[in-house]
This record gives sequence, C-alpha cells and structure tokens, in this order.
Amino acid sequence: MKLGFVYPDTGVASKTFTAARAGVDARLGLANAEGGVNGRHITYEWRDDEENPDTNGRVARDLVENARVFGLVMSTVAAAGSAKYLNEQGVPVTGLDAEPVWAQYRNMFSFVYSAESAIDTFGTYVRQSGGTKAVLLNQPLSGAVARFSEKIIRSMRAAGIEATALTYTDGVDDAAATGRRLAAERTDVLLSLVDPHSLAEILGSLRSAGAAPKSTLSFTGYDTSLLRQLGPVMAGVSIPLYFLPFEAGGPPLAEYRNAVRRYAPQLSSPDQEFALRSYIETDLFLRGLADAGPCPTRASFIRNLHNVSNYNARGLIAPISIRDDFGRQQTCYAFVRANAEATAFEVTQKQLCGRILPD
Repeated sequence: MKLGFVYPDTGVASKTFTAARAGVDARLGLANAEGGVNGRHITYEWRDDEENPDTNGRVARDLVENARVFGLVMSTVAAAGSAKYLNEQGVPVTGLDAEPVWAQYRNMFSFVYSAESAIDTFGTYVRQSGGTKAVLLNQPLSGAVARFSEKIIRSMRAAGIEATALTYTDGVDDAAATGRRLAAERTDVLLSLVDPHSLAEILGSLRSAGAAPKSTLSFTGYDTSLLRQLGPVMAGVSIPLYFLPFEAGGPPLAEYRNAVRRYAPQLSSPDQEFALRSYIETDLFLRGLADAGPCPTRASFIRNLHNVSNYNARGLIAPISIRDDFGRQQTCYAFVRANAEATAFEVTQKQLCGRILPD
C-alpha cells in the first residue's frame, strides 16, 4: 500500500516545514514494525508543492495518476490547489487544516480545524500580559497565511487590543530596521507568523532600541533545540498548541520520541512541532486505512473515518469526534512559553478555551 505526502520542501514556508517528513517516516516506521495495517506494509512517495496552489495541484495529480497512491497526507498551506480534483476523484486526504477547503470537502480530514472562523482565545491569552498595542508579522504571497492573519487580528481586537499587520520577508526586509520601527511605534505585543530566525532578529533589534514586548505570541517555532540555538532573545515567547505539549511527558510522547529516534534519525531532536504534526496527520490516515478493512477502498476509507467518534492519535491529542465535529472550529488551546534563559519551554496554560467570534 502506497501513500503520497505533499509539503513545501522549498519556498517561503520551507524552513517552517523542515521536520515534516521525519514525522511521516517515524509513524510509518512504527506502523510497519507493528505488522503494517491489516497486514499491509505501508510505503510513501513525497512531492514538493513549493507552498504554491498551482504546484500543489500538479504534484497531487502526479501522485494519484502516475505514482498510483491510495491517498495523500498533506502538510501544506496550499492544499486548495488540488482539493477540488481530489474530491472529484474520491481520494482520501489527511493533513494540516490551514485553509477553508478542509471543512468543505468530506474526503479531507484534519485532527484540528482552525481556518474557518476567528476565535477570541489568542486575544484572551495575550490580554493577560497587559499589552495594548499589537503588531502581527506575517509573510507575503500565501493566501492561507493572509486569511489566518485576519483572524488573529480579530482575536486581538475582541480582547480590546489594538492590532495591525506588517508584512515581512526574510532576506528582503531589514530585521534591524523593522525592530526599530516597532519600538518607535510603542508596540508592546508582538505576534508572529514568520520564521523563528526572523522573529529572533526582530526581537533583538526591538530590545536594543530600548523596548521590550509585554507579550510575544508566535505561531511557529515550537522546537527546544531551535530555542537554544536562537538564544536569550527568545525568552518569554509563547506558542499556542492543539496537541500534547512535549513538556507534559507520558507514554504517548515517549512512543513518539522513540519512533522518531528509530525511524527518522535524520532529525536532531524529536521535539519539533511540525514533525509531531505530520506524525499525527499520518496516524489519522492510518486510522482511516485500518477502519476501511482488509480490502480497503477509497470510498470505505472516507465513509468509515467519518463514523469515528473517539480519535486521540494514540494519546497525543484530546479526544475528538470526527462523526460529530467534522469541520467544526477548535476554540481550546494549550500554551507554552520560553523560560527566562530561553533554554526550555514551560506550560503556561494546559487548556484555554474561548468562543467563536461572529462574522
């Protein structure tokens, strides 16, 4: 049985997704060591979609029509490029919900839905720091990122925080000048959808200019080894999570870490967000494949996965009901924050729940 995996190995978001393939390797390695799925050994082929919808559509079609994959795991923000085609072909897909198509097509499954509506959870968390003026750093060229940016801005404003967006491109824009600008504008809340390296440079410049944010909330960069690499400038940076924080420990995380060390040794540390995300995305596909029976079809995969009422990714996420909550916006998140030395993350909220904001 062969799967396809699509992610941006190159392009603007490639640094963020670097660890994604390791998660697939680890989960499939574990599955095959356990005897496969219904006795079937699972392999995969991967393609780079460059975070581009047109490329995504082309490589997905190639995997389906030429590589003859049964279905796809997609860890990308450009799935809209192939969603219509895959739905028409009845191809099952699991992956990262970063676009509305994940709630639109019933052949596409995610373990979290966050792209459909704005929620006040992020603003509620930031408001606890006392900050009042926020700037969101985002990257250009991605429609999915732009839509998510709008939802973060709305979350801040719902909490009474003034919020605007600022586009930043690594290698094009000047991090030092950006930091000085934010300091001059008296920004006291920094929100980030850019690469953690860029965030660290901007934070360093901001602090050198005599300003220190009361709160910094980044939506990427949950990686302790990266945190240590970037150094003390990352102290106090918070990250929202919708899976079990690495700091929580326990058997599910031990199993994940052991699988990464054994089947994805190219990854320097298993405690990386996008490795765990793709591990769970792959696990969700394997659940659908298992439920499809010993002679699986794409139709039985989709039909039976829609009947699952208690999925927890072997303990890595809070239980969800695909049957009852397909496409429903998630409002509860855990939050971690880099400690004062920026050597480790600490859990600041095990679960903070909010509400969906009206359109």
